[in-house]
Amino acid sequence: LYDEPTSPLVHISEAMEKLMFMAENNLPTNYSPGIMAGATSPVTMAGAIAQADAEILAGLVIHQLTNSGAPFIFGAGMSPMDMQSMQPTYSAPEAMITQAGLCQIGRCLYELPTWGFGGCSASKLADEQAVNEAATYIMMAGWAGTNLVHDVGYLEFGLTYSFDLLVMCDEFIGQVRRMMEGIRVDRENLAVESIKRVGPGGHFLSDDHTLDHFRENWQPDLTDRRTYEDWKTRGAKSMGQLAQEKIKKILASHQPESLPPEVDAEIARILERAKSQSVG
Repeated sequence: LYDEPTSPLVHISEAMEKLMFMAENNLPTNYSPGIMAGATSPVTMAGAIAQADAEILAGLVIHQLTNSGAPFIFGAGMSPMDMQSMQPTYSAPEAMITQAGLCQIGRCLYELPTWGFGGCSASKLADEQAVNEAATYIMMAGWAGTNLVHDVGYLEFGLTYSFDLLVMCDEFIGQVRRMMEGIRVDRENLAVESIKRVGPGGHFLSDDHTLDHFRENWQPDLTDRRTYEDWKTRGAKSMGQLAQEKIKKILASHQPESLPPEVDAEIARILERAKSQSVG
């Protein structure tokens, strides 16, 4: 469940009821401030983090007093307000580093799982701006150690969703995961024996060490690594065009698993009850 205070420093009854319900039923939840720095929090990054931390902790205390040990995910949706457009700067560098800082507090000080944004953009299209912002955000989320990454594929401050961007983000996530693995340094990976076997002026293409390890390198799905002439003979397709082809292939071939009948029936019952209780 997505639950949040009303910044700055307001905790409405509906939010508290959700928080306590999740705790009572031992279901994972967050209590995430939706902060616009300069409007609903201090404009400085440190000030925004301090306020968000206080708001989350207030919810966490109530959550744990309701049911000690119930699962809780620490994080916030934070971005500075653009003082020209009065919009949240969804993928500003300040938004990225502020959320990374808050995730580090959750991980290192409180030893809690964390969540934050990634793979999203303020752009209105899955264009160059979207790719730049989404990829940078994914990298920051990876470096910060964010456990649950929210908003992958979102455009226009979260008002629009793009399957094209989602598929491209899958590519970026693969890159970042590979980088986060780092460099393994041991006898096998230092490959001293391989270097000795090949010797000066040789090549490693047919060496057993190469055959044993070359598949460990990340292989892209959309990123093109061919020469210009080779790329041209294959249709000269952009990453965006390849993403659209992949979307069509997934939609044509994927067979979603059906929910168990009893789960389907329970969801229908809950929806009907909610409709009957709604006002108007």
